[in-house]
Amino acid sequence: MQAVLGVIENLEKGKRAYLFLLLFGLLFFLPGLSSLPSTDRDESRFAQASKQMLETGNYVDIRFQEVPRYKKPIGIYWLQAAAVKVAGQPLDVIWPYRVPSSLGALATVLLTCFFGRRFFNRRVGLLAGVLVASCLLLGVEARLAKTDAALLATITAMQGLLGLLYLERHERLKGRWPLVLLFWLACGAGVLIKGPLPPVIALATILTLALVDRQLRLLRAIRPLVGLLILAAMVLPWFIAIQNATGGEFMQKALYEDFLPKLLAGQESHGAPPGYYLLLFPLLFWPGSLLAMRYLPQLWQRRSEDIVRFLFAWLIPAWIIFELVPTKLPHYVMPFFPAIALLTAVGLSQPAAFEQTTSKVRRLLSVPVVLVWFVTALILALALPLLPVWFHQFKPWHILPLAGGLLVLRGAWKLQHDMPPLSVLPLFMLGALLIFPMTFTDILPRLEIAWTSREVAGVLRNQPPGELISVGFNEPSLPFLIGTKTRLTGAESVVPLLSGDEFRYLLLESRQKLKLQEAAPGQLERLHLLKAFDSYNYSKGKKMRLELYAKP
Repeated sequence: MQAVLGVIENLEKGKRAYLFLLLFGLLFFLPGLSSLPSTDRDESRFAQASKQMLETGNYVDIRFQEVPRYKKPIGIYWLQAAAVKVAGQPLDVIWPYRVPSSLGALATVLLTCFFGRRFFNRRVGLLAGVLVASCLLLGVEARLAKTDAALLATITAMQGLLGLLYLERHERLKGRWPLVLLFWLACGAGVLIKGPLPPVIALATILTLALVDRQLRLLRAIRPLVGLLILAAMVLPWFIAIQNATGGEFMQKALYEDFLPKLLAGQESHGAPPGYYLLLFPLLFWPGSLLAMRYLPQLWQRRSEDIVRFLFAWLIPAWIIFELVPTKLPHYVMPFFPAIALLTAVGLSQPAAFEQTTSKVRRLLSVPVVLVWFVTALILALALPLLPVWFHQFKPWHILPLAGGLLVLRGAWKLQHDMPPLSVLPLFMLGALLIFPMTFTDILPRLEIAWTSREVAGVLRNQPPGELISVGFNEPSLPFLIGTKTRLTGAESVVPLLSGDEFRYLLLESRQKLKLQEAAPGQLERLHLLKAFDSYNYSKGKKMRLELYAKP
């Protein structure tokens, strides 16, 4: 324990904490960035839309092939397009599209540390940064070309600045203008990435504090009229441009076909009852979730302290809103992770201030979440090494996740036997470091059966150029890797396409093969079979038999 304290005391001094967290975050987020193939479905949809912006030079409209993609604003597409241009890589290379997510994850870690130091002390900032960097969900999102990691950085900045304004709400306004401006700039950046979510979280926080404190000083402190002007200046130019370019179609689709349906019913088979996020939290914030569940209930007793009250106002009201909304996806609650990490870090840095006695009711309620945490640890420790064995791809270094899982379980055992939580944290962090990088760098990329589009692209790379028709496998990674003109269609529509000169190759799923043979007898006999292979569509959870044909 003394050795751990000595290391922490050394790291928390000056700028060492930021340098350590930067290196720590790079170790967690970079491995697998380039080796993990483009995933289905959301990542490849985002990447393909950004790719088409670069191909066409149209940076206003958002499209996936010929289909308008008006579910999210323009921000993430601009970031991805800029990253690809800076990287100078071919447009079908996925890793540059993931750079904004990785940078967003790194920024989140450093911002969490910064605000932890301002809110509490250096130790809290360092520990909170470590907890955020090592959590499972952020590790996944940092490697995917989507909105969520970049959005998290803007929300962390926005809410952290709001917290500083809350602490200084009794002071004169003159010294707070830089915080106000930065708050609204962060909010505007978040709106450009994912629409109204950042203002909703900020407003829920502000109204909760107004209700508890029985005053509106924080609302006045953010200067809402000036802020709305800043927000309008950031968002309206593109919004007007896209409305004009689409004849008003963007608002119609974004509001009435995406946002409102999510509030009214579980959209795209993603419905779940209230309590879904609470039950999944041990998995999403793993491995630090076991420590969070230990300290958050006890920190509630300190809600009379301004900053603790602010962090709970950030966490609880918006979390309840998310639980009540029918459409649920695991990453929706990631904006609350910095608040959870900061509260947990307070408990870790002051363990003597918290009594470990808990009521029978609380212990009973904690059983399912603790069970989820242990099941997650066992799956990561055992299933990950067994995956390469099952598919005959095992290498000696694939045993590392097992070693990491054992370290984390050892830490949990020590925690249950009243060992100092601060001495358990290094076991959790080292265990996660052995699990996550190896998983994304080597284990998952080796599962060839899951990467159908990569398999097809590899075959076509050695063939004469030509466009592809895919029948029965319609995942967005295919046009991203093969080409924007790739046609995803059904057996009924493929016959006239094959008779023309535009398409040279046909990818055919076995169940669609029978339909094609019925619709156009003898058509397949005129094609040359390049390769037949088994695949697994993880988006649908189905095994497939695919055949790749070429015109003679």
